[in-house]
Amino acid sequence: GPFAMAVRETRTTMKRVAPVDDSRSESRTLLLANLPASITRERMVQWLDESRFEGHYDAVVAATGEDGRHRGYVFVNFESVSVRDAALEVMAEGRLLTRLGRQVRVSKAPQMRSP
Repeated sequence: GPFAMAVRETRTTMKRVAPVDDSRSESRTLLLANLPASITRERMVQWLDESRFEGHYDAVVAATGEDGRHRGYVFVNFESVSVRDAALEVMAEGRLLTRLGRQVRVSKAPQMRSP
């Protein structure tokens, strides 16, 4: 579907990173919700890089509808569960929230299972 296509496109354009811990039991992905419509995938990547996570994530997927409009949430897949937890802590401290001017919800995304 369109989500899988976006993930494939994102992964081919992002830098590849070697996994630090290959934990299959827990998702390495964060879900950021309630983002302003003005946030783009590029802005999210810029913020992650400025927050010292450059090279520690391999996919940033901004959810869009069939009309191409931003749906207000982004998935970020990190190289390991420990890096995901560090990013969650940074976001919980409000560093991202201050820049966006609204209450962004950040949570661990559920582990996606292959069919």
